Amino acid sequence: MMLALFATLLTACSPPIPAANADPAIYAAVIRQVVTVDHSFGNSPPAWSTVYVLTSTDETTMPPSGGDTTSVPTLITTDTQQAIAGRLADLPSDIVWIASNEKAPISDPGGQVTQGKAVIVTLGNIHWQDDGSVLVSVWFYCGNVCGVGKTYILELIRGDWKVTGDTGVNVIS
Repeated sequence: MMLALFATLLTACSPPIPAANADPAIYAAVIRQVVTVDHSFGNSPPAWSTVYVLTSTDETTMPPSGGDTTSVPTLITTDTQQAIAGRLADLPSDIVWIASNEKAPISDPGGQVTQGKAVIVTLGNIHWQDDGSVLVSVWFYCGNVCGVGKTYILELIRGDWKVTGDTGVNVIS
């Protein structure tokens, strides 16, 4: 009886176990938000032909606020990449996965990606919170003085992951 009570209490106090299929929906919501809303170009984003997304997470440029600051890069699997791209198929940009920033065509001077026709998105790890929400950091790069860094708060609302806010440091250039 005591063991069952302890197990119940432990389960009630533990963070939710991430759903195996949550990653693509969460990451797609983050990419959609930073590319279509928080891109720093006013009310409408430029018509980027390509959104380059790194194939590994990286929190060194934009550590999550309230998340684990010691997290290590995680490979975003090919299946997850395909699922994310499928969720973003309605965007006017191609989603192209790259291993590093150096794989994107960056022009000199100004460091624009494909002469201003593309952006690079770097995702952080998913940090599950006790209330069921998640924190995900993101870095959006479009040139030497063109970028946005944020840590988004996402919540599962009526079956869909939605960005409901941000927390911590916001970077814009």
